[in-house]
Amino acid sequence: MGREGNLAAVTFGQPPKVIDGDIAEDPDTSYVLEGLYRFQVTDNIAITPGAYVIFNPEHNEANGNIYVGTIRTTFSF
Repeated sequence: MGREGNLAAVTFGQPPKVIDGDIAEDPDTSYVLEGLYRFQVTDNIAITPGAYVIFNPEHNEANGNIYVGTIRTTFSF
């Protein structure tokens, strides 16, 4: 992706959910969408900005979506 050592990724999934419990069940369904891009700056340094969003947090449609931005720097020795 652009240059040797770079990496792009998009993930989508669902956290564990209680569907048949003795006390309670999760009424709705949460989903997580994540995207990131790793820039290989040098042979030993990579910078990875990314973001993810959680739809229906805690398996509850009444909860607003959660948006999170991240940045990670990796030093390899």
